[in-house]
Amino acid sequence: MWTVPERGAFYDALDTARRIRKTWPALGGMIDPVLADRALTGALAELAEVLERRQELRRLRADLAGVQGADIPADSPARRAADIQRDRAEQAWREAGDDANRILRAVDAAARAGESFIRERQVAAVARHAERTLARVTGAGNVAGNGPELADRTEAVIAAYRELDMK
Repeated sequence: MWTVPERGAFYDALDTARRIRKTWPALGGMIDPVLADRALTGALAELAEVLERRQELRRLRADLAGVQGADIPADSPARRAADIQRDRAEQAWREAGDDANRILRAVDAAARAGESFIRERQVAAVARHAERTLARVTGAGNVAGNGPELADRTEAVIAAYRELDMK
């Protein structure tokens, strides 16, 4: 890729892919790393194709814009042909942008989902630790509050998700 916007979008996607891959060890048996890697690599390859198409469309749009104000009659077949191609190029430009944004949103959503899941597990662990510590230091057998209950529910959801994922 030779255009700055498309190259930048692809590098951002690569950074997001790295974030996704960092979550895989913590997700354990919930994902198959081989299948996940194929899917992620496929998404990046598809994005690269869309961005390559978009940079070619960028050049074409510039070429068509350069002849838009040409000093030729409005009813000239050349002008009409250029106008038709300009409209087609604009439509293709929008579609390629929509495709790229769809892929970028999906990759970002995958990264955020994995990171959020890991963070939820960390928060649940902190809540469990707090419950045990408070029970120990206050002498109470059971600490009232939403934190421990939330931790238990979160852990139960995680365990159920893992069980479903294994099937």
